[in-house]
Amino acid sequence: MPVVSKILRNASASALAVVLRGLLSTVRYRVSGYENARAAAATHGGFVLAIWHEAIMVGLGHDVRRGATALVSPGGDGTFAARLVAPFGVRSVRGSTSRRAAEGVLGLLKERTPGGAVVVTPDGPRGPRRTPQAGAAFIASRAKIPIVPVGVAVRRKKRLGSWDRFLIPLPFATARLVYGEPIFVPEDADRAALATVTAALGRAMAALTAVAASDLGVDDV
Repeated sequence: MPVVSKILRNASASALAVVLRGLLSTVRYRVSGYENARAAAATHGGFVLAIWHEAIMVGLGHDVRRGATALVSPGGDGTFAARLVAPFGVRSVRGSTSRRAAEGVLGLLKERTPGGAVVVTPDGPRGPRRTPQAGAAFIASRAKIPIVPVGVAVRRKKRLGSWDRFLIPLPFATARLVYGEPIFVPEDADRAALATVTAALGRAMAALTAVAASDLGVDDV
């Protein structure tokens, strides 16, 4: 990548982070089930927070970002994402829920904060939308921590035309976060067990998203 492009990319990420922090500070959060995350952190030394790719920005505005480590994609988009989330106190490890999972797990085991969240977008980095890949279950299995799924809905929002219909809250929006029960993954689970957990994770996230949308009286599409 040319030097000028690198400078522009760094500047854009920094500027966007400032804008996002200001925007998210106006969002009113209504949260339920967060005790599931706190219990998982206290009892199991951490947890994998599973949130759809489209809603990751909204998640940055909630307490879970403190002491969190995010799995970001290995490519240029991941570089940009890492620079973007850094001002929120989120550390980044390169990897993916669909490829280079083993590399990502090794990095997470080394870098994650004990008791903190490992933030994963199960349908990222390229989709299909709201279709989880096995990486979240793989990470949970190898790290010996449970998965805590979360459903997100926003009243007053803008959706982008990207593959995930990325969600941007408008100023003074209301965000509803619903944390589900921890999903436990067998240690060193084989492919069949990972597939079973991944299917259960998808169902849980779909249900939690529907509850969040229903509570706000908005659509979740």
